[in-house]
Amino acid sequence: MNTVDWKILYTNYQGPEQRAVEFLVREMGSWVLREPGVYAIHTMPCEPAVTIVGTTTNLVVTGRLQENAILRRFIQPSEVPANGYLIRVLDNPDTTEKQLVLIAGDTPSAVLYGAIDFIDIAVSEMTQELGNGLRFPNRTLREKLPPYDRASAPQTATRSVFCWGHTVNNYREYIENMARMKLNEVMFWNEFPPLNAQEVVDYAHSWGLKVVWGFSWGWSTGGCQDITPENLAGLSDRIVEQWRNVWRPLDGDGIYFQSFTETQQETTNGVPIAESAVALVNETAEKIWRDAPGLRLIFGLHATSVRNKLEVIAQTHPDICILWEDCGGFPYLGHAMPNPVIDLAFTEELLAQNRRMGLVFKGQMMMEWQRFVHPTSPYVLGAASAQTIENDARLVEPAWHHLKALWSQYGEEAYQIAAKAHASQNCEILNITGNLTGRVHWPTALAAQLLWDTSESYKELLARVFKLPYLQG
Repeated sequence: MNTVDWKILYTNYQGPEQRAVEFLVREMGSWVLREPGVYAIHTMPCEPAVTIVGTTTNLVVTGRLQENAILRRFIQPSEVPANGYLIRVLDNPDTTEKQLVLIAGDTPSAVLYGAIDFIDIAVSEMTQELGNGLRFPNRTLREKLPPYDRASAPQTATRSVFCWGHTVNNYREYIENMARMKLNEVMFWNEFPPLNAQEVVDYAHSWGLKVVWGFSWGWSTGGCQDITPENLAGLSDRIVEQWRNVWRPLDGDGIYFQSFTETQQETTNGVPIAESAVALVNETAEKIWRDAPGLRLIFGLHATSVRNKLEVIAQTHPDICILWEDCGGFPYLGHAMPNPVIDLAFTEELLAQNRRMGLVFKGQMMMEWQRFVHPTSPYVLGAASAQTIENDARLVEPAWHHLKALWSQYGEEAYQIAAKAHASQNCEILNITGNLTGRVHWPTALAAQLLWDTSESYKELLARVFKLPYLQG
């Protein structure tokens, strides 16, 4: 094939489908738009998907199946899974010696995920082995591709990531990395609102990610053991006032909150923490819903103080999604030994509750909490310099070696828990928590894959993750 022998035909050039086209241009272009040793600059042709008749190039056709007649010519509706995508490679019957790469999604975000997996998975699987394990993906799009089919869809509706907002160095890179791992929601915890919140929300939406703003509903950096009837009085009204004045104007897709359950104690001042927390949460939610009916509320609940009071937690309003945290050893706690029997049993107990819920996986990069610096005012999210980004990446690299060892030892424990969640009708969120700025390391990519799908065996899934081209180290 010639150097510039590809054209992209798209259905829509907006939102996640626009990002799909841009992603394909960037990634395919790195392989086919430059001639070795020649300073000649080529561009990738991109046109609306009208017809393939008379074309003289290989084509990548992207879009939603129901909106694209070219895709419907070669793909049946039943072949595209709900909320998923199909990638198909075949010879173009209308043009001798040219080929079609079809990327059909059920939703705009699924179109983007299909484009991502064409680059990250399909090209690798189509790349010929040349002996001694040598593979050169940059040659693949210059040669005739073998027939190929790959369909995939998420087993969990919401695949989210939680972080402190002010720890994000580059919000654009961060959002693109999360989308490339097929996560579709980011929870930014803040003590003060970002000045560029609207820009962050708009950018995230364009990559198919919802933005949920997180703030305290009684959670305290000074400890959660000091809750008394006196300091609970009026707390609900203060939370609602803060939501109205600070967080509601930021145009997010929901609110994530933590209360005062992050403790090993089950009672405070003789009152079960579960009872006080549920009362506060229900009262506050009802007030907020009077102003914003149907607003998505996610209750970040630490199991350490309430795991023996599930009958009380069951009284939480059914429209609130409880996101369970610290439910046992690894992967629920980053550096704790797994307790497979106990942790799986507790997971099954949570999943058996007939209510909206989710689970938090840790085992990722965290801040140095003993020296954690809290913001003192509103700030600009994710606008650090290249020097700052490089400094932070270099500083935390040794810790990633330990995290990689942790996931090498115990990754299958996380797989088992994710598989249990996927089999449940009640688990609507699987979450990764960590400070995931900079390049993506394989423990994060593996955790994201567990959130998406566990239909393959753990060994097959792990091998697929290790082949991802964008991983750091």
